[in-house]
Amino acid sequence: MLRPSQGSISNVRNVISPHIDQPSFVGWPHKGTRYMTSSQDHLLPLEKDDQTGRGILLIYTGGTIGSAPQDPMDPHSPQIVMPWRDLKTSIPGLDRLGYPIDAISFAEPLNSCDIEPYHWQWMADIIAQRYDDYEGFVILHGTDTLAYTASMLSFMLGHLGKPVVVTGAQIGGVSFVRNDAHQNLLTAAMLAHPKAHGLKCIPEVMVCFGGRILRGNRTRKVDSFRFQGFDSPDLPWLGECGERIVLRPVYSLPIPSEPLRVRTEVERDVIMLEMFPGIQRAKILEAILSQQAPKGIVLRSFGAGNIPTEKGFLSTIQAYLGDGGVVVNVTGVGRGGVNMGLYDTNQQLLDLGIWSGFDMTPEAAMCKLMWLLGQEHDDVQEIFQSSLVGELSM
Repeated sequence: MLRPSQGSISNVRNVISPHIDQPSFVGWPHKGTRYMTSSQDHLLPLEKDDQTGRGILLIYTGGTIGSAPQDPMDPHSPQIVMPWRDLKTSIPGLDRLGYPIDAISFAEPLNSCDIEPYHWQWMADIIAQRYDDYEGFVILHGTDTLAYTASMLSFMLGHLGKPVVVTGAQIGGVSFVRNDAHQNLLTAAMLAHPKAHGLKCIPEVMVCFGGRILRGNRTRKVDSFRFQGFDSPDLPWLGECGERIVLRPVYSLPIPSEPLRVRTEVERDVIMLEMFPGIQRAKILEAILSQQAPKGIVLRSFGAGNIPTEKGFLSTIQAYLGDGGVVVNVTGVGRGGVNMGLYDTNQQLLDLGIWSGFDMTPEAAMCKLMWLLGQEHDDVQEIFQSSLVGELSM
């Protein structure tokens, strides 16, 4: 695994280590978008638990975990996302964990397909504003874009020293007796308050789902039906949950010595483009770039980082790069990464100036590029190709 050097981010270098020291985010200027929509206008008031003591904060965004059939008399009717109060009353055991679980809910809980960058900013803001009040945080989220949210929050929340646990469900917990929502939520709550359960603190954004505890920015959705819906194919699990919760601290990030540093500005004008046979003839890239060209493109390439080498296709990319665009290469394969220079085909990409994403997931690469382009740096490529919070290992 890679670890950036301490101190100035401009001097980041990679060394092999089982741990990743988080770089200094202090003083990073920014140029990206900070959305004008205030989170306070779209959140329900903080719901305080009656229990005393220091607890955790749960952020409810919506998703399948809080869904129920639209027609209560027809379990096969389309599912809709329900308010937090309906989910809360359906989860047995939350009130028996022994500490307060306060909650903040989106006023209009979302299907996660509708998540946008400003929602990530809301979540980061909530955590930043209440960081000192809680032992940890749980985010309830839909599964479709859960890996994107976990990835983006890992970059926004610099020097994170507390658990932020993202979870959801494949079957909603409001109406269905047989579901995975209950266990996922209860386990996430336990991970967010390690002291209360005799657990080691994992000071990072993680995903707890289907008995697996995964680094957020290494997580991918791997199954649309099974309860084990997520995995981190290129990083061992941070832990697993069965009869007991078993953590693997050797793979988790160390607790930082610096205070939390939140950077939420992003460049949303970044797209992802997946390679397929014939894309060079379909003129898709030309059509995209003939309009207002995006600031960055994440290519999901074949195998170890290959794309078509047809001259017109490559010349289109070359012209885009010459105009200041950024192209990042990640593999479209479920496991592994890109190895640019291994073949003549991807050596040409290096020669053009395309950046290697190594073994970053497409979700992490997309979020990292959006986030970095929202900051003010001259060395974005060097930072992108360095591990900031354990998102790459090659």
